[in-house]
Order: sequence, then C-alpha cells, then structure tokens
Amino acid sequence: MSRPTITTHLDTSATPAWLMNKVRTIADRAAAGNLRACPHLATTPTRCAAAWAPDHIACPTCFPLLDPQGAEDNTCDRCRREVDTLNLNLAFCGPLLYAYGLCDFCMTTIDLEAP
Repeated sequence: MSRPTITTHLDTSATPAWLMNKVRTIADRAAAGNLRACPHLATTPTRCAAAWAPDHIACPTCFPLLDPQGAEDNTCDRCRREVDTLNLNLAFCGPLLYAYGLCDFCMTTIDLEAP
C-alpha cells in the first residue's frame, strides 16, 4: 500500500455515506459485544479499526497486527475490486481511527456512494 491519506472527520456529516456505514458497523458490533478487542483499550482514548478486519478493534500499538491477509490485501474497501495497488487511507471519526484501502478509481470518486 502507498503512503496513507489521513482524513479527519470531526463533523461526521461531511463523511461519505459509504464510509460512515462501515464505521457504524464497527460501532454496532462493539455495542453488541461482537468485536475482538486488544487488552489495551482501557488505557488509551484512541480506538483503531480497519475495513479489512471488521470484527476487530485495537489500540494504536496493536493496530499493525490487523494487517490484511491474502486477497484482502489487494481488494478495494469501497468497490471490492481486486487491484494491483491500493491507496491506504486513515479517517478519524471521533475517537476511532479507521483504516481502509481504495483503488485509484475510488480515490478519485471517494465522496460518491459505493457502486
């Protein structure tokens, strides 16, 4: 993956709907107790999650353990196409740092609804 693009979404009304839906899924799973969490979350205000690991949440130190595996490492998290190169993106949505990879096409149409 390339160097990350960091987007801060303090006002989540500016967050693209397709991305906000992914973040809400993480929040819903957390509320239902359906996330695997690292043991350090109680000691940090920042939570980290990734599109390629929708059942996990981690502290910033454990976040690298959520590396994408297999084909997921080359699959766009917006359009789900497998590509040669993804662009890593990081979005802050409140206390959550959310990572996702986008293909070149989706990088240029990030604000549109996912196809």
